[in-house]
Amino acid sequence: MVLILLRRYWFPRKSLFKYYRIKSTIKPNGVHMTSNNNSLDPKNPVPIAPIIYQVSPEDEISLVELFNIIIKNKKVFYGLFISIMIAGILFAFVAPKKFLYSVVIEVGSYKLPDNNGVLGETSPIESTKRAKTKLEKHYVVEALQKYYFKNPDAALPQIKVEAPKDSNILIVATKGVDDDDSKIDLISDIADELVMDHLRLSKDILEQLQQKVELQVLTVEELRANLASEKQQILLLQQNLLMVDVEVELLDKQVSRSHEDIKVLTNHRSDYIADKTQPKEAMALLLIDNEIRQIREQRDRLEQKLYVSSVNDKGLIQKRIKDGNGDLAVTKKALDNALRTLGRIGGEGVISGGVGVSAETQLNLFLNHRATAVVVDAHRSLKSVGFRRVSMLALTLLFGVVSAVFGCFVLEFVLKVRASSVD
Repeated sequence: MVLILLRRYWFPRKSLFKYYRIKSTIKPNGVHMTSNNNSLDPKNPVPIAPIIYQVSPEDEISLVELFNIIIKNKKVFYGLFISIMIAGILFAFVAPKKFLYSVVIEVGSYKLPDNNGVLGETSPIESTKRAKTKLEKHYVVEALQKYYFKNPDAALPQIKVEAPKDSNILIVATKGVDDDDSKIDLISDIADELVMDHLRLSKDILEQLQQKVELQVLTVEELRANLASEKQQILLLQQNLLMVDVEVELLDKQVSRSHEDIKVLTNHRSDYIADKTQPKEAMALLLIDNEIRQIREQRDRLEQKLYVSSVNDKGLIQKRIKDGNGDLAVTKKALDNALRTLGRIGGEGVISGGVGVSAETQLNLFLNHRATAVVVDAHRSLKSVGFRRVSMLALTLLFGVVSAVFGCFVLEFVLKVRASSVD
């Protein structure tokens, strides 16, 4: 910038470049004319002579002259340089040191089971990206508002939220002077707000799992009731089957007795007819025949019941027992699966809380639940941040030299302008 100002205003304002150009005759359509005649010859156009630049020696920048300007205005140079150095030194040694105040938050995680009770992969309570946005757009803004109401005359601090890649860590940081308790309270309040918010989210997750567990327990209780009912039904069927066997045995005896009675009556009738000594009465024979017929009808009914009805009843009962055993096996399997699922979450003690252990504690253990927490409390960095004194002094020295040189050139430029305006 200094060289541009010198070139433009201090040195004599002359043309820096001169050039000569050999003109050629050009038609409006862009075709060159030959030098011998005025006929068009596209194959032999008249070339344009190259541009020749000539640099004037007077336009060159002399470093000696620039140095002479600095020597000429050495008071200005020394004055500016010393003033800037004094200001820089005072600022480096008098300005309070800045320290970094930060707090480290670890986002909690959990494992949620599927419908079969098998735990899935570890999931964060909330993604670090979303938690970072929530901190920046909500909790930091609220904290700064509260900070402003408490300290209306103080400048609002700049709060940064960092989320290291591939981690569940969040860092809330700001800068302040040494022993600045307001900064510690500020970032601590921000961290506590996120921890409380994640605690509410964790309770929602636990409530969802609690509902799953309660439904699973109801399923287990229902299956147990069904299992007991089916066992009772099978027991009744087995008792009925025993009753059928006893009935069959009784029917068999009654049928045998009927056969014997028929045989006795038949022999008695034959003996009565064969006896020549006694007169035969038709009424007596009729009574014997009627009794034989009744016994035979009774025998037929007993045999029908013995060989048909009893067999059918026994087969039906056996089939019902078989079906009942099948249903019982299915219910047992379903109950075992339900108990296995419930067992993965600590058994039925999850609902009742167990002996000396709360339901929430068992669920936390089952989920491998880790709550969001502040792993490193709000603290001040051991070393100050920002420019160190040595670096600040070096920058001050460099800035002082550049500013002093530029001030000399500007002063010379102003003097030249005034001189030219007087002339």
